[in-house]
Amino acid sequence: MDTKLIGFDHNWDKAAEYAGTLQGDSGAADYTDGTAYHCYAGTPDAMSQVHEAFPDKNIYFTECSGGEWNSDFGENFSWDMSNLIIGSPRNWAKTVLLWNLALDPDGGPENGGCPNCRGVVTIDPQTGDVAKNVEYYALGHASKFVDPGAVRIESTQYSGRIETVAYENPDASLVLIAANTSNEEQAFTVRWKWRTFDYTLPPKSAVTYKWISDAN
Repeated sequence: MDTKLIGFDHNWDKAAEYAGTLQGDSGAADYTDGTAYHCYAGTPDAMSQVHEAFPDKNIYFTECSGGEWNSDFGENFSWDMSNLIIGSPRNWAKTVLLWNLALDPDGGPENGGCPNCRGVVTIDPQTGDVAKNVEYYALGHASKFVDPGAVRIESTQYSGRIETVAYENPDASLVLIAANTSNEEQAFTVRWKWRTFDYTLPPKSAVTYKWISDAN
């Protein structure tokens, strides 16, 4: 079968323990592509610990949801950018998936899980109206610019200030996602080879740049 088996699919805080048990077993490891993680406990750097221990295995980030427990757009957006859109790829995740893609205004349909989760979009089944939530805008910083088959490339990281992740697309275009996760305006300079430009980001905000690479 071409189906890939991915182990764990749970929170960062138990990542190293579970991956060590699963992938440390040669019998089980032969059948698994890697492990997958959720956002509800722990921090993304746990995935780097797993990668260092098992560099031949893939890592996937497969679930995170916003909800009624925090409705502050700026705080949610900044957390999503730092931990999911930037933090997960910087810690070897090959995917970033949010849960759920679409829910109704009551957070449903519910099948016994989270009673107050928020979808990436909210769709009113009576009118068909679609409301784009904070997770939609966070995802857009990657999904509109990073193409299938892209690879992550090195970029400078200033944790708690300007956090970044960068990619090279299959067509050789380059993408830089930068987030100001602080409570103050941040000025910074982007440098690619001999070219530079300056930019200033307001607090709890992000920007994505895309440009064509060249050999010079």
